[in-house]
Amino acid sequence: MKWNGNTAVIGGGLAGIAAADAAIRRGASVTLFEGTGVLGGRLASLFDTQIQKYLDIGQHLFFGCCTNLIAVNQSLGLDRFFKAYHSLPFAAADGKRWMMKPVRCLPKHLQFLPAVLQMPFIPFPQRLTTARLLNTFVNAKNLTGTVADFLTLHSVSPEAVTHVWEPMIFSVLSETLECSSAAAAQSVIRNVFLGSATIFVPSVPLRTIYNSSASAALQSKGVSLRLYSRVNRLRWEKTDGGQRITALELADGTEETFDRYILAVPFSYLWKILQESDLEDFNAALALDRFELGTITTAHLFLDRPLVPDALPMTMLTGGCGQFLCRPQLAPNAFGYHHTVVISASHRLLTETEISVSGKELLVSRITGQLRQTFGVPDLAVRYSRIVTNFEAVFSPNPLVFNNRPASATPFSNLTLAGDWTQTGYPSTMEGAAQSGIAALR
Repeated sequence: MKWNGNTAVIGGGLAGIAAADAAIRRGASVTLFEGTGVLGGRLASLFDTQIQKYLDIGQHLFFGCCTNLIAVNQSLGLDRFFKAYHSLPFAAADGKRWMMKPVRCLPKHLQFLPAVLQMPFIPFPQRLTTARLLNTFVNAKNLTGTVADFLTLHSVSPEAVTHVWEPMIFSVLSETLECSSAAAAQSVIRNVFLGSATIFVPSVPLRTIYNSSASAALQSKGVSLRLYSRVNRLRWEKTDGGQRITALELADGTEETFDRYILAVPFSYLWKILQESDLEDFNAALALDRFELGTITTAHLFLDRPLVPDALPMTMLTGGCGQFLCRPQLAPNAFGYHHTVVISASHRLLTETEISVSGKELLVSRITGQLRQTFGVPDLAVRYSRIVTNFEAVFSPNPLVFNNRPASATPFSNLTLAGDWTQTGYPSTMEGAAQSGIAALR
């Protein structure tokens, strides 16, 4: 379908990038407005002056079932920056190991059955029960309530909750079982178990991918990038058929007019734009105040040795606060071997002290203790560390919010919304952001 006319995309995160790419491919003239000096939004990196390198704000990866994200990456030539892996190791603090690897020759709904039956963290009878319950969970219709409600209904053992369900939900939803919508969890787990389970991990800093390279690709396609161009408000008017946007106003007071507008900004920023635009009724209808932000903390540790091999430089962790370990750059530098340890839902799992700047050493000590125990290296040394916490990493996918998010369409004939917080059917993920940007053109 053609998308004619001049289109303004407001917001340069992944949703805005996806929307701009989709619009330009459909024949529109596109201007992308970003209030900061970089694209990528939360897919960002910070420059560490001590080691003179960019460190990612969070360890981002995705599965082969993320078809919208893969399409955007391919369209912009960003897929070359991701390395594919076909299995995911697990390591427990008691020394037990497990490999989540699909058996490709089996039907898709059975491809993970052998792996689940070999899971060493729970007794064999519970593995059988877990395999059956995962199948029930993936194929359930009209799930309501929380993941905790579902597990209670099916009398899941405390061991299976601790060693199977909690690590899985923390990793995919960045939230506790009690606060996670069962439907949100199902949307991710179903696609992984029934789709492609290939894991894609970035091989360069996110800033290189979604800022430098994405910017160049979009401009080569004809997208006009307007960095440091913060949109403060929208001008609008009533028409015979309803309402329409007539112009956008930038922070410097200048106004620009387009045929179509796509707001691809965080819900907190959207609220401010609508308030400034005298659109309180629309703001109230969106009910953005229902959203609760979720926090993800990433520890960048430069160690005296590699903990995972070059061939498979990542592992899921259980039995401690750290949930995922990765070696983003395999070659060591002057400070040692770079590892990242991710703590999803850190707003639930860490103390106020640990999540604060003053608690850095305490948190590094706690994570290091987990790694020493998990990998059996009591003399493991940390040569340099940097803790990065994103307090607005995700939204909490509780049942109230997940099932009742705003749609892309709005009461305005030429305005649509995009962002992972819109009704994509996914929780706060890269796939959801990419899908929302594409859906904003429908």
